[in-house]
Amino acid sequence: MSDPSASASSDTSQTPSRANKFALKVEIWLRARLLPFQIRNHALGDVLALADAKPTSRLQGTDWDLICKYAWRLTRKPLLMRNRQCLRTGVLGYAMLRRAGYEPQLWFGIDDASLHEPALEAHCWVVLNGDCVIDQKNENMTVIHIHPASDKTHD
Repeated sequence: MSDPSASASSDTSQTPSRANKFALKVEIWLRARLLPFQIRNHALGDVLALADAKPTSRLQGTDWDLICKYAWRLTRKPLLMRNRQCLRTGVLGYAMLRRAGYEPQLWFGIDDASLHEPALEAHCWVVLNGDCVIDQKNENMTVIHIHPASDKTHD
């Protein structure tokens, strides 16, 4: 596996100061708390449009692994969206990586075993340069959608 930071602005990443790390944590924490209310009763297309954030100069150069670590840590015990924790973490992590100038992808899959059940089991995860950086693809998953970070066509 390749290191996702290798082609994702690795020359511009720098060690953030304590104040910058704290500000990043606070921003991710706030966005994680607001996200359930922002996406409630919205179609997936609207949720993905919300996640497609524009890069901001304030987050440019932030290490991708720091963003992923904070997104995962700050959403691991949700009060809201308990049954959709991967969607909350995935959309949040995807949006924050986009704000930092990276081009992640948000992958969606369905558990093959649930195809004949009354309710489908779905999952999502974030991929950066071919590597899963937030959550992992579960076994027996069929990928049904890949949401790219840009208009480029993907295989």
